[in-house]
Amino acid sequence: MDRLIIRPCKSEDIIPIAENISKFDRKDIEGTSPEINLAYGIHHSSICLTIQTPKGKPLGMFGVLSSSDDKATPWMLTTEELVTTYRIQFMREGRKWADWLLTKYPILMNLIPTDHEHKWLTWVGYKDHGIYSGLRLMVKRKN
Repeated sequence: MDRLIIRPCKSEDIIPIAENISKFDRKDIEGTSPEINLAYGIHHSSICLTIQTPKGKPLGMFGVLSSSDDKATPWMLTTEELVTTYRIQFMREGRKWADWLLTKYPILMNLIPTDHEHKWLTWVGYKDHGIYSGLRLMVKRKN
């Protein structure tokens, strides 16, 4: 299988990812559109990267919204193809991407609805810090 490529985000990546958004991410952003979420990510993230095939097909986008010099909130939106066809590579690379983000921000935090899956966050090294205001706090710290 071809190796996934990570590169800076471009506005042209929004439509191909949005049109093929994964079922999991569609649920995660329920009430808003993938296009709006991706555009927001591109324009407001301190780091924004696209995951693509070697032939240039965008399969996902991720980045971080920084709240300070040492804390940031990572985000990611994926396509069905990324989480099915490239599942194993996506899982392996996900840990590396999360660790790389820790070189920029020593504390990564996510608040997720309690009814949403958080297996992927746990897989890449986040720890569950309990429920606050109805949301689950997941944190990954630089060792």
